[in-house]
Amino acid sequence: MNKKILVVLAFVALILQFVFQLHLAKIDARTTDEGGHLAAGYTYVTTGEWRFNPEHPPLTKVLAGLAILPLHPKITPEMNELWDRSSNFFYDSWSENRRYGEMILYEAGNDADQLLFWGRFPAVILTFLLGLSILLIAWREWGGVAALVATLLFVLDPAVTAHGHLINTDLPAALGYLLAIYAGWKFFVNPEKKTTVWFGLAIGLALLLKYTTIIALPALLILAMLTWVRNKKKAEYCKKIWLKLLAVVAISIFMLWLGYGFHDRVVPISRSFTTENSYTGSHRGSTDGMPNLTPKNNKDKIFNLIRPIVTLVPGDYIKGLFMVFNHVGSGHKSFLLGQVSTTGWWYYFPLIILVKTPIPTLILMAMGLYIACKKPRNWLTLSFIIGATIFLLASMTSKANLGVRHILPFFPLLYLVSGYATTKMSKKLLWITTILLIWLGALFAFSYPYYLGYFNEFAGGSYNGYKIAADSNLDWGQDLKRITEYVQQNKLQNVFIEYTWNSNHAIDYHLGENSYKTLDQWKPGAAGWGIIGATAFDVSKRFSFMKTCPGLKQITPGVFICKLN
Repeated sequence: MNKKILVVLAFVALILQFVFQLHLAKIDARTTDEGGHLAAGYTYVTTGEWRFNPEHPPLTKVLAGLAILPLHPKITPEMNELWDRSSNFFYDSWSENRRYGEMILYEAGNDADQLLFWGRFPAVILTFLLGLSILLIAWREWGGVAALVATLLFVLDPAVTAHGHLINTDLPAALGYLLAIYAGWKFFVNPEKKTTVWFGLAIGLALLLKYTTIIALPALLILAMLTWVRNKKKAEYCKKIWLKLLAVVAISIFMLWLGYGFHDRVVPISRSFTTENSYTGSHRGSTDGMPNLTPKNNKDKIFNLIRPIVTLVPGDYIKGLFMVFNHVGSGHKSFLLGQVSTTGWWYYFPLIILVKTPIPTLILMAMGLYIACKKPRNWLTLSFIIGATIFLLASMTSKANLGVRHILPFFPLLYLVSGYATTKMSKKLLWITTILLIWLGALFAFSYPYYLGYFNEFAGGSYNGYKIAADSNLDWGQDLKRITEYVQQNKLQNVFIEYTWNSNHAIDYHLGENSYKTLDQWKPGAAGWGIIGATAFDVSKRFSFMKTCPGLKQITPGVFICKLN
C-alpha cells in the first residue's frame, strides 16, 4: 500500500476522534474538577488575575475561559464576594474556587450544559494536536506505517478517549511532555538556532500546561549527558552548546511570563507564609492584623531562602508548584485492591498501567520496547524510552495516587516507540500487529461509552474495576446524566443518592430538585432505591450497608443501585 495513503488514513482517524470527542463532550456529565477549572479560566480572562486554582498552570484554563466568553455567563454578587476573598497571595482559595464553579454552572441562571460543552472544546482541540504531533513525528522519522500504528494506538486508547474532552490538565500535559522530549532530542543532536528556539518554546509550553511536566527536565538532563558521552568531540560540543542552553532557558522563562500575561506579581515577601496561608479573617488580602507573623517552621525558612531566586518567574507559578509538591508529598486518600491509604503505594501506577491499558496495546508496547532496545539502537526511540521511564519512576514517588490520568504523558512516547518497531518487523510480525490493532478496535467499540471506567481483562473487565481501583480510574462524576436517564426511564420513586463527585446543585440540575434525597438520609426500613458511586462504595464506611443490599447491580461500571427496605 502507498505509504502516503497510510498517513491519510492516520489523519482520517484523528478527524474521527475529534468528532467523537465532541460527542462525548455532550453526553458526559461534569467531572469533579471541571467546574473549578472552568471558573478559574473565566476569571483569568475577565480580570487578568490568577487567584483561583494556582495548583495548575493557566494555559488550559485560559483556553476554556476564552471559549465561554461569547456566552456572557451570569455572575452573582456572591460569586464576586468569593473572588474578593481570594486576593491574598498566600491564601489557598480552593473552597472559593470550587464554590464559584458550582455557582457559574448551576446557580447563577446559566445553561450548564452549554457552558460545559464550549468550555470543553479547547480540550478537544489540544487532544487533536497531541494526536497530530504523534502522527507527524512518526511520519517524519520513520514513515507511513509507523505513523498509522502510533496514531491508532493513541486514537483507540480508552484513557485518552475518557480525558480528551475534559477541562483538565492531564492530556494537555502529555502534549507538552512529548514536545519537550522531542525538541530536546533534536536540540542535543543538532544545537543550531532553529532547534534552540523550538526547544525553548516546547519547554515553556510544557510548563504552562501542567506542573508535572517539570519531570521532563531530569529526563532532558540525562539525554544531554548521553549525547555528550556519544560525541567524539566533547570539548567542541560543550563550547557550541552552552550559550544556546542559556537561550533555551531565557525563551522558556519568557514563555512563562507570556502565559501569565506579563503582569503577574512576583513572589511577595512574607514573614510567615504558613500563617498567612491559613489565616481566614477579614484582613485576608493583606498581612495587616495577622497574628504570629514569624517563621514558624522549616517551610518558612526555605521560602525565605529561595525567594530572591524564584522572583525570576511569575509568583503564581511558584505558588502552584509549591502546592503540587506539598500534595504529592503529603498524599491523598486513595483506594487500591481493597485497601485505603492516604500515602499511596509505590507500585500503584505500574499496576494501573497493567489493568487500565488494553491488552493488545500492552503487547504492542512490549514488542516495541524489545525491538527498540535491540542493536543497532535508534537514538530517538531510546530518548522516548528514557522520557517515559523517568516519568513513570517519578510518579511512583508520589503519595497522591488518583488515577491513570496522572501518567498520561507516559503513553504517547511508547506509542511512538511501537510505531518505530514496525519498521524493523518481519511480515509475520506485521500481520500480528494488524490482528492486535483489530482486536484493539473491537475492544474500543464495545467499551462505549464507559471509557473513563475502562479496565482490561486482567482486571476482569470494566464492571469488575471497582475491586481494583476507584477515583478518576472509574468514577469521577461523568455518569450523572446516565443516572438521571436510568431513574427517569425506570420511573423510580424514593431515590437516595450518594454521588460525591457532583454537588447537590448539579444533581438538582439534572435529576430535578426535590426528586431525590441523599443516601445518608435513608433510615433502615424505609423503602426506596439507593444509588452510590463506586468510590464511595469502596471507601466509605457510612454506606457499607449498600454492599449487602439485596439485588445490588451496576448501572455503569462506576455506579451501583439496589432496592432499599
